Amino acid sequence: MSDLRYPLWQQTVRLAEIESNPETRRQRIKTARIAIEQRYVELQEIPDENDERMALKEALDALSTMEQRRT
Repeated sequence: MSDLRYPLWQQTVRLAEIESNPETRRQRIKTARIAIEQRYVELQEIPDENDERMALKEALDALSTMEQRRT
């Protein structure tokens, strides 16, 4: 059983977090950003999903931190 509340896009973030190869990590971050952006678009049609919107913002912040670390 997954511990992810929003697995469709959170899984992409998780894969970026655990990737150790810098080039692959950059690609995984890019993929995660795309998944998050797509979900933001979908949520425009669902006004009461504030918890998920907050989770999306936090995920974008985490991706930015990963990019700055450049592991």
